[in-house]
Amino acid sequence: MPSVCQLVHGETGILSPLVVRAEIPNLIAGEPVSAHSGEWLDKVRPIDGTPLCRLARSGAEDVDAAVRAARAVQPAWAERTPVERGEIVRELALLLRERRDEAAEIVVAETGKPLALALGEADAAVEMGLFVAGEGRRSYGRTTTASMKHRTVLTMRQPLGVAGLIMSFNTPLPNIAWKAFPTIFCGNAAVVKPSEEVPASALFFAELALEAGVPSGVLNVVQGLGAEAGAALVEHEDVDLVSFTGSAATGRWISETAGRRLAKVCLARTRSSSVTMPTSRTQSAGRSPRRSRMRASAAPQRAGSSSSMPCTRLSGSDSWPERRS
Repeated sequence: MPSVCQLVHGETGILSPLVVRAEIPNLIAGEPVSAHSGEWLDKVRPIDGTPLCRLARSGAEDVDAAVRAARAVQPAWAERTPVERGEIVRELALLLRERRDEAAEIVVAETGKPLALALGEADAAVEMGLFVAGEGRRSYGRTTTASMKHRTVLTMRQPLGVAGLIMSFNTPLPNIAWKAFPTIFCGNAAVVKPSEEVPASALFFAELALEAGVPSGVLNVVQGLGAEAGAALVEHEDVDLVSFTGSAATGRWISETAGRRLAKVCLARTRSSSVTMPTSRTQSAGRSPRRSRMRASAAPQRAGSSSSMPCTRLSGSDSWPERRS
């Protein structure tokens, strides 16, 4: 059952009821599911430290289930034309615009940001979706000179496959918009691993995608810690691209790990972060609930900094430790 919290709108001072689920599960193949371990992480309100919700503490088995779900549906999604995929992305962007107030209030609850700033970030996410949707009419290939007579050389854009999208907490809605919109438009399926500080925003976005007509399994969400769920996603053999926003140290580890199997990597560094990742197996194995340590107002990332991720092919924190077994 959902729990009800009250938020004070900074501009009006009026208390507004906001329904926040007591438990934030994974979303795999269109279905909400708990972590295989049955464990949960506590999430508190940064504004006062009181409990907000708890999120699934996922591990390698949950990541594997999400990747398999994405892999199963990706070929059929890729078979749709860019125009059709663009129309679905547009529907998602318009639906997000209709629900911007709800989306912004979730951000306020999770991050402690002023409502006006959260609304602006919701609008930025919508604009990204509308921009990407327009690429459905501009998904051009390229022709070039051939060395043989009566021949034409051309390039065509093709999906990569399954993308692992790992993002920070500082701007929850733009972060997922910059990664998810281009990924699914280009015909890929995705597994999103949001920061454990903003689990509800990611789940809200993925559920809107289902409402907008994105097929089940195309956009999956796995909650949990970076050192556990995030690392497992990077290491998974069936993930063709990893897009990460966070610290340079973690980005280096991701580049080295994914690079060993020749997966594509797209990295974007956050400007500020006060979330501390566990730095050893001993720390991460303690099973103690995590409490939010984010700043009440994080510096927003430069708009568009993650939007250039290579989703097609032609023809926060310290580096992650070893994850738990």
